[in-house]
Amino acid sequence: FSTEALGIELTSFSLDAFSFNNSGNIQGQNVVREVDITLIISEDGGAELFNEKADNVHLNPPGPDGGPFPVSFDTSLVSLVPNTAYTLTLIASSDTRVRGNNAAIDTLILSGTLTGVPLPAGFSLLLAGLAGFAALRRRA
Repeated sequence: FSTEALGIELTSFSLDAFSFNNSGNIQGQNVVREVDITLIISEDGGAELFNEKADNVHLNPPGPDGGPFPVSFDTSLVSLVPNTAYTLTLIASSDTRVRGNNAAIDTLILSGTLTGVPLPAGFSLLLAGLAGFAALRRRA
């Protein structure tokens, strides 16, 4: 993904995690499945800005349907600058506890706020500065 006119101050990245059996059904609450989920955000071909792992995500928490399990990462220290391309990598890994079952990730949400001065406001500041120079020139 890339940013265009304004920068973005990220706040969080969240997702829902599930576990399915080989028949495609959500695993019930009596089946324990855990995975590690890693989120990496980096500039394309450049620096890594964020790398965090959520350890032992319990894919089947207690409940009638066994899921989903919400996972959230605090990305508040990540700032995306304009006109730069970024890569978001999501890795789900496990040890032998999953054994032939399938993990699913759903509802990915990357949250943040725009930063900088939008073009209309920047244009107004430019006009105000030019008017100030014109007023100074008349005095001289």
